[in-house]
Amino acid sequence: MQKKWISFLMLAVVSFLLTACGVKPIHEVESKVVPNSIENSDQVKQAIKRAGMGLGWIIKEVDASTLEGTLFLRRHVARITIPYSSSQYSLLYKSSEQLDYDEEEKTIHSNYNGWIMNLDRAIQVQLIH
Repeated sequence: MQKKWISFLMLAVVSFLLTACGVKPIHEVESKVVPNSIENSDQVKQAIKRAGMGLGWIIKEVDASTLEGTLFLRRHVARITIPYSSSQYSLLYKSSEQLDYDEEEKTIHSNYNGWIMNLDRAIQVQLIH
């Protein structure tokens, strides 16, 4: 009886680990509203740059209303497009390396989603300070 219980527990742990480290639907932040206290798009741009740099993202200007973010972690690379204005911003998948991106299924390694959520939270913090 005890062996069955241990086997069941081990199977549950292995299943959890496999799903936790697997691929998930890609998370994008679309048209996130910025606080009313923001007066212009330059404030949004600076908040995005500060937040990104604080988390290891390389943030480059593409044009007057678009940034591109690149994150290098070990052998993984994530690239996002960041359109922004004085009232909103988005974090949109552009490309990746070693993150199991499936264009047809719109899935990616679950770590990517965590990086995007962390960046979004960091941007929100920068926008209120």
